[in-house]
Amino acid sequence: MLKIEWVNHASFIVDDGEIRLITDPWLEGSVFNESWSLISKTKFQYEDFKNINYIWFSHEHPDHFFPPNIKKIPEEYRKNITVLFHKTRDQKVVKFCQHLGFKEIVEIDSEYLKLSKNTEIYIEKFDDYSLDSWFYLKSHGKTILNVNDCVLNSKKIINNLLGKIGHVDYLFTQFSYANWVGNPNDIEERKKHADEKLKRIQNQLDIFKPKFLVPFASYVYFSHEDNFFMNETINSIRTTFKEFEKDIDTLVFYPGDDYNTADNWTNSELNIEKYENDLKQALESPIKKFSTVSLEDIKEKYQNGPFYAFDLQGVGARFLIRSLGTSRVIINIKDLDINVDFNIVNKSIDITDSKPDITMHSQTLSYLLSFLWGPSTILIAGTIYDVNKNGFDFMKVMSEVSQAISNNQTFNLKFSVLRFFDVATKKIHRVLESL
Repeated sequence: MLKIEWVNHASFIVDDGEIRLITDPWLEGSVFNESWSLISKTKFQYEDFKNINYIWFSHEHPDHFFPPNIKKIPEEYRKNITVLFHKTRDQKVVKFCQHLGFKEIVEIDSEYLKLSKNTEIYIEKFDDYSLDSWFYLKSHGKTILNVNDCVLNSKKIINNLLGKIGHVDYLFTQFSYANWVGNPNDIEERKKHADEKLKRIQNQLDIFKPKFLVPFASYVYFSHEDNFFMNETINSIRTTFKEFEKDIDTLVFYPGDDYNTADNWTNSELNIEKYENDLKQALESPIKKFSTVSLEDIKEKYQNGPFYAFDLQGVGARFLIRSLGTSRVIINIKDLDINVDFNIVNKSIDITDSKPDITMHSQTLSYLLSFLWGPSTILIAGTIYDVNKNGFDFMKVMSEVSQAISNNQTFNLKFSVLRFFDVATKKIHRVLESL
């Protein structure tokens, strides 16, 4: 018999009677530079890891792989837990888990792994240019497809994924936007992004044809003063449930719920009310704020960070940067009341009177330039605004650079051309489908 126990956000436990596998355990704390928080409190505690055999991490983003939480798993329990993760070049997650003394770290690359007599799991990295992975689990005659944060933004991509799996009973998929989607006044633009998430779910339902839909990986709110405005247009779980429950059995789980796949689920409406009450309380709680970082400290952290040493002078790098975005941007540092001209190729940060392309807090800029994960963190946190095309293109380029460094790649001409065609092809497919 297969059971599902709900932990929180993107985390749940699969229990087949022999083994217990937990996915993406973010249990507490704020993530993405203190800018995202859980709507509801987690009932699963660190002591409960004593009954866990496997942990699967879908990717490195902290709402799925959160080192401060992982370190709190008692050492005696870590020794009995096997970590499942997709193969990567940098092996940061693997090395981190090895250092913490987990029983074993199994890297899986597009293959099945037998977990018990009745359960096997297939894990695959989403594509060559993303951090994400997905799994397809078979147990006791039931199947679970967990697509997590994989960007299934075209029918072609969904069909390609379908070709690698079989029948789907339970589809676990994200239901609201999870990144910067516009400025405070761009209400309609943000609503469009929220609607797009629901359209993606509908495409998944049309192609995967699951028996059950489980909306997840969106039980968060934007908890910082610089992104709080984005809460206004997120897809609520009630909106999502109403959109799909008439056509498919839609299951809404709340932290602490146990679900036996042999039984009917009747608690969705009650759980929606719980989430609504929790969100109301969360939005009324004190809002987080950043402390100020001086321009001198920003420059110092940049020069000691991962981007300063990365060479972008080559032909491949310049081709990709020009194709995907820009190397130069004017940033308004709002709390310092200055504009700076930043060029990632020339590695310069200079005060200027030019009109800004993007606005952010000094702490946000410092974080952006100090850590390899800085660009993606800030885009997901959404703590930027007054962004024009040049500003957004710059953020995309920074993300490309950080990913290249993470994967131990340089922007040689071959890599840059292949990446350009990958982006262009996906964009063409999305345009054709929209027509």
